[in-house]
Amino acid sequence: MGVKEISKKGVGNTTLYTLPYCTYCHTLKQALSNLKIPYKEIDVDENEYMGDWIERNLKTESYPVIHFTKRPGEDVYIFSQKIIFDFIHRPIKTI
Repeated sequence: MGVKEISKKGVGNTTLYTLPYCTYCHTLKQALSNLKIPYKEIDVDENEYMGDWIERNLKTESYPVIHFTKRPGEDVYIFSQKIIFDFIHRPIKTI
């Protein structure tokens, strides 16, 4: 159905809406995996209903789209490729 759970150690409720041929999507998934950030992936080519919903309600055809719930009833969607690019290429602090 176009939904893939990525189980990793940690807590999180992040969903990525992706396309299989999207370079930004692949790069973002790799960055999240490297940082061990758990996420659920929905391929909007396989799950056309979700792709239509994203495009209709968020008024975008740009992917990836990141979704998380900040607090109950407050959903956050990020779909700016610049924001995603900056996240992927930011310096990582080591402790």
